[in-house]
Amino acid sequence: LELKLVPMHSENSFESGREIARRLKSDHPFVTAVISTLDVATVGIVESSAEFGIRIPQDLSVIGLNILETQAEASSPKISTVNYQAYDLAKSCGRMIVEVIEGGKDDKKFRSELWVGDYVERDSVSKAKKRNA
Repeated sequence: LELKLVPMHSENSFESGREIARRLKSDHPFVTAVISTLDVATVGIVESSAEFGIRIPQDLSVIGLNILETQAEASSPKISTVNYQAYDLAKSCGRMIVEVIEGGKDDKKFRSELWVGDYVERDSVSKAKKRNA
């Protein structure tokens, strides 16, 4: 099994999500799934994909990370999500900021944490399938 990641930059707007959908169809037709951290852009991808001949979830699965439940439920199709606890995220970010401040400007230590969230399956994900590049 080969996994190829295609990072794509986007602003958090509906129009930017629409542009991502257009680029997926024209420049990256082999992509079968999107994982997005931008709530409004995720809705833009889902809501405008049909305009570019992309069927969700048949052609493209979409998962939104920590987007609002109301956004996920109002979208068509409804967006599958991974939701994190806001308190835990804030606590973790605060701790990392303190470490950076205490380390000073010469501290180049890389910091990362793995956050575990709750997966909520809705209508935007299907079984992975092989696509031609």
